[in-house]
Amino acid sequence: MKKRNKILLGIASLVVLISLFLAFAFVSLYGENGKVDEAVIAFFDDLKNKNYGAICAGLPEYANTPSLSADDKCSDAMFLLETTLLEQYKLLGSESYTVETKKDHFWIPFLERYRKPVRVSVVLREEKKSTHSKASTTKKISDAAKGILTVVPRGDLPFVEHLLTVKRSHGVWTVVRITPEDSDIASLYAGLKERIAFGRYVRKTERGVMIERTEIDTGTMTPLDRRVLGYNLRKIQDLINKK
Repeated sequence: MKKRNKILLGIASLVVLISLFLAFAFVSLYGENGKVDEAVIAFFDDLKNKNYGAICAGLPEYANTPSLSADDKCSDAMFLLETTLLEQYKLLGSESYTVETKKDHFWIPFLERYRKPVRVSVVLREEKKSTHSKASTTKKISDAAKGILTVVPRGDLPFVEHLLTVKRSHGVWTVVRITPEDSDIASLYAGLKERIAFGRYVRKTERGVMIERTEIDTGTMTPLDRRVLGYNLRKIQDLINKK
């Protein structure tokens, strides 16, 4: 009887140890997959703050990405990307938004099928005005991205499928590829690229910049016009500050 009890006790202890190990592994994987969402949120924070240089510096596949080809400066492409998303979700008038994410698979490091880079779909929502602090708002954005595999969207706004690719390198998750031309916003992206005409207000010359002669009618400007003008004025300021 004592021997049988010892065997049962050993089996029970083994089951407990295995259960603890699996629970620990799941929590670790859950946390690691949460970092995918954090990388996407950080990416959009940089977009909001116009930190295009920081984004471009973290794109190792920049040269191989059609939408970010040598014909398009990376900063122009980042501005165009956010503008397209704002237009897609009718947010150009406010430009204040939160982000929800959806991953195409749950990342698992020891399974070949699931350890590949994660493709992420996004949906932008209008950020409601409140008296909360910026830190509180940032927390809300992060909380919205805590789902492991999918986030059920509120309302009927569709995700832009597989817009971003996020990869883990040396323990750090970063956005490495952006493919609007392969997503649901492809036609809108291409159309806005033609309408925006990045050289409309300013163009670069061998000696500096040329500010084009353009009359600006502030009474008839659309939200898109104001956004494009503001972007070009920032470009002029950046070029001047580099001297």
